[in-house]
Amino acid sequence: MFNNQHAPNFTGDVGVERGATLFRKLCRDVWNFSPLDMIFPLVCCIRQRIEEITIESKNNKTIQCSECKAACGTEDLLTIDNRQVCRICLFGNGSPVTIYPIGIVNNNLERDNTRFGKKGADTVSKIELLPSQKRFMSGLDQEPEITIVYYLHKSRSVKTLFKRGLDGKRVGMFASRTPDRLSRIGIQDVSLLDIRDTILFVKGLDAINGTPVLDIKLKICL
Repeated sequence: MFNNQHAPNFTGDVGVERGATLFRKLCRDVWNFSPLDMIFPLVCCIRQRIEEITIESKNNKTIQCSECKAACGTEDLLTIDNRQVCRICLFGNGSPVTIYPIGIVNNNLERDNTRFGKKGADTVSKIELLPSQKRFMSGLDQEPEITIVYYLHKSRSVKTLFKRGLDGKRVGMFASRTPDRLSRIGIQDVSLLDIRDTILFVKGLDAINGTPVLDIKLKICL
């Protein structure tokens, strides 16, 4: 039976120092490694776990919808009048649609700090279509005007009421050409100046550089 009288006394400051000395001696003489060899892997494991928890927290971050008060992930929220509104409040139970871009806009235009403005002097833009789209271009060179459908990839917070850039009239989104839209879809009639392989040279396009192009249609004047 173990006799407590023979157990080492590690109480008090002296006892703690004796315990630490014995632990170092065991590490050196019996286990053949330094106590520091244990600390470094432990610190690395703790740091890695902290990083994992931080990433999980960011990915699982929820924000309350300003209308229905439901907790939603950031990917399920849109900013309306600087308030977070969930997709269900805006679109009901409708399913999203998938649209693939067929090309990209290449020009010197960029959005500025105003709601409607853009900066840059380009009057002619290039629409660089994917090589796979060449099969659909038959007869396009015979049309002087076409309609470009594109994705507003630099869209900002949507406003329910604002003064539109055309005449300053106070309107809602559907009565304007604001680039800040729920659908992020833009449509513009342009003049087709030239076609070189799968690159279209157009005039009158207000899409900024890097804008994904979704479709090209024949312009019809009613």
